[in-house]
Amino acid sequence: MKKEFSSMKFMKQIALMLVLMLATLSLFGCAKEPEPAEVVSDPTSSIVEPEQKADISVIAISGPTGMGMVKLMKDNDEGKAANNYTFSLTSTPSDVVGKITNNEVDIAAIPANLAATLYAKTEGKIQILAINTLSNLYIVQTGEEISSIKDLEGKSIAVSGQGSTPEYVLNYILDANDLADKVTVNFYSEHSEVVSQLAAGNESIALLPQPFVSVAQGKLETLSIAVNIEDAWEDACKVTGSTGDIVMGCVVVRSEFAEEHKEAIDAFLAEYLDSVGYVSTNTEEAAKLVVEYGIMANETIAETALPSCGIAFISGTTMRDSLKPFLEILFDANPAAVGGALPDDNFYYLP
Repeated sequence: MKKEFSSMKFMKQIALMLVLMLATLSLFGCAKEPEPAEVVSDPTSSIVEPEQKADISVIAISGPTGMGMVKLMKDNDEGKAANNYTFSLTSTPSDVVGKITNNEVDIAAIPANLAATLYAKTEGKIQILAINTLSNLYIVQTGEEISSIKDLEGKSIAVSGQGSTPEYVLNYILDANDLADKVTVNFYSEHSEVVSQLAAGNESIALLPQPFVSVAQGKLETLSIAVNIEDAWEDACKVTGSTGDIVMGCVVVRSEFAEEHKEAIDAFLAEYLDSVGYVSTNTEEAAKLVVEYGIMANETIAETALPSCGIAFISGTTMRDSLKPFLEILFDANPAAVGGALPDDNFYYLP
C-alpha cells in the first residue's frame, strides 16, 4: 500500500518555521547574528512513498548539507525511511563531483555554482532537487584589524573552496568595493585547514562558513566575527544594481535516476524536508545526531552553530526563482563561475 505524504503536514511545518524565524530575529536583532533555517516547499498531495523501496546512494559535504540530513540518516538506520539510503560524507567538493559524474552516487549535496557548472559539463545529466544552504559565510579575525570590507585593503585573507561559491561570492564583493587587486587571497583545500592556520597564527583574517566559525571560536578565544557576508553582499548588489540572495548549497540528482525513480525521489524530498524541519526545531537533539554521524565532534559547538548554518529546504518553483538571480549575478561577474553558460529550465527538478 502506498503511504501518502500530505501537503497539509508540509504547510504546517512551513508555518512553524516562519514563526521561529520571526521569533529568532526579534531576539537577536543585529545583522551579524544567525537566522534559523528557511523551509519552503511546493508540496503536492501526489507525493507518495514508493510501493518498493529504492536503493539510493547519497553523498554530502561535512557541514550544513550533512547537518540538515541527520534526522533522515537516523530514520534510515532505524528502518523508518521510505527508501534504502546509503549515506557518505566528504570534506571536499571535488570528491562529490567525481562520484556524481561517474554514476557512483545518485544524489549529492554540492555548492550551488558547482551544480550549474556540472549541468553544463555533463550536458544536462544532473538536476537540482532543492536549495539546502543559504548564506552562512563570515569574515573572522583574531585581532581587531577590520570592521568592514573596505578595511581588507592591503591585507590577506584565508579562504577555502577555490572554484566554488565562497570564492565567487568574495570576488563579487571585492570587485564591487574596488578591492579586486588590493587584497591577497590565500586558498586552502578545506575549511578545517583554514581553522588550523588561524590557530597556528599563520593567518589572522579568514572567510569561513558556519559551523566552522564556531569550531574556530572554540579553539581561539580571541576570534571574532568582523563581517557578515550576507550584509556585504547586499551592499555590493546595491553598487552593481543587481538583486539576488546568496545560495551556498543545493542537492542534485542524476537526471537519468530521477526519470527512472520519480516516486522514490519525491519521497526523498518529503523526507529531507521533514529532516530539515526537525533539525531547525530540535537543536539540542539534532546536535547529538550531528556528533553521532561524525559531522562534528562536539555537541555544544554543534548546538551553538546550528541556527547560523544557513540550513534550508527550498524546492519547486520557489527554488528556481531563488537560484536563478544568484546564478545570473555570478555569470555576469564571471561566466566561468557557472560553467560558461546559465542553465536552462530543465536544470530545475519541478515535481
